[in-house]
Amino acid sequence: MSQQIFRLLEARPDTYQHWCRQGGQFWEREQYEEALFCYEKALEHQPQDYRAWYGRGKTLEELGRYREAVESFQQAAQARPHDYWAWYNQGYLALLELGDYERAAQCFQQALDIDPEDYWSRYRLGESWRQWGQLEEAIACFDRLLNTCPQDFWAWYRRGDALRQAQHYAEAARSYEQALALRPDDYWGWMQRSAMFCELGWWQAAIASYRQALAVEPDDEAALYAQACCYARAGDRQGVLRTLGWLLAIAPEQYAARVQTEPVFATWHDDPDWPALLSAVPVAPAATMELAEPHAHPPDPIAAPLSPPPTTE
Repeated sequence: MSQQIFRLLEARPDTYQHWCRQGGQFWEREQYEEALFCYEKALEHQPQDYRAWYGRGKTLEELGRYREAVESFQQAAQARPHDYWAWYNQGYLALLELGDYERAAQCFQQALDIDPEDYWSRYRLGESWRQWGQLEEAIACFDRLLNTCPQDFWAWYRRGDALRQAQHYAEAARSYEQALALRPDDYWGWMQRSAMFCELGWWQAAIASYRQALAVEPDDEAALYAQACCYARAGDRQGVLRTLGWLLAIAPEQYAARVQTEPVFATWHDDPDWPALLSAVPVAPAATMELAEPHAHPPDPIAAPLSPPPTTE
């Protein structure tokens, strides 16, 4: 590979500037192994250079070598402590690729010290706090973000997540409602709002909220199952039979055993219509479903566009 790179260079291959410039050109062509070689050669000449460390970090990120990329961005930040991108990129990878939430929070705070009005750093700082389990800090961070971006769906949604984790269920439901006011057809918002009503024991409110989720995703199995559980808690016979009939018609193998072993349905086993509900359904072993946790978290919003490696002047 080194011989190929030497042939492409237009000047002597032992100068820092040309190694660094060549690395940027390879990066733009998506030839990342070659770009990495060039940036590392540049660092042999200038071990403390910001541009080479930053370019090396972006290249390692593209290669999926995230831990090395974070360390490279750290070196870039040491070389240029007031550079926003060195801190932001380091925090971004620590949060989303390494799960190092403490480090991510520290990096996003550094980015905010440089640009206090930056939306993405504050949003990701809130997410770092939340996933680290520092919930009061996360809630305060999202509150501050919403002071300047009151129409931001994701800030309201993740604030709801932080409140849910802190077991502030009524306030979490209100936060999800604010998110839904901005995106009325968001399935996840309805599911999480419904789950908060379940935690509060507000069965009729939860039933109505799951109905909204089903209006978005009409045959969603998790919403149907959770709604049937709410009907059972509320003592609504017709609701239980109707919703379970719908669920077992579309997903019998996945839910038949679960329905028969779910404690909330135990009192309905003596109902005269219960045997008919299950008679045509094949039974397969299945675990009991938790009522208040409908799904994993939805995908995160698309990250802010990241800059390419800077080139030498």
